[in-house]
Amino acid sequence: MQIETFVLCHAATDSGRGQLNVLGTFDMLFARQLPAVQAQCAIALRMRFERSERREHQLAISIVDADGTKLGPAPDIKVPVNFPDQLTSHAFNFIFNLQQLRFEHFGEYAIGVALNGDHQMSLPFSVREMPQQQQQQGGPPQDWPKIDPSQRG
Repeated sequence: MQIETFVLCHAATDSGRGQLNVLGTFDMLFARQLPAVQAQCAIALRMRFERSERREHQLAISIVDADGTKLGPAPDIKVPVNFPDQLTSHAFNFIFNLQQLRFEHFGEYAIGVALNGDHQMSLPFSVREMPQQQQQQGGPPQDWPKIDPSQRG
């Protein structure tokens, strides 16, 4: 198995024909205060399996803070990997839409992906306090992801 794409983004879709569409990848969120809640975002994952790996697999996604504390329940799904014999490999897309993701503190976080109980990859990201100057100007530059203060938990 090979991970071809693994990103945190604003949104993602699967065309149904194997095309993964990703909008706005990022690795940093800015918040004015804590606790902060990210109203919506997505984890987009594209994995390629070889012919010899055709069977059911367990896929787990977890989000942890710098101390290893999990943020909410970790999705754990059964993935039936099957494709025609004439193909030597095939890619599968997975999209995890996250809503109301709550952060209790600023700092480093990571999204982990495991297959059949074996950790495959981690994707680091951080939650930062919005700089004072940007707060006074109404927030970070438009292209920086930010947590809406009205979404506080």
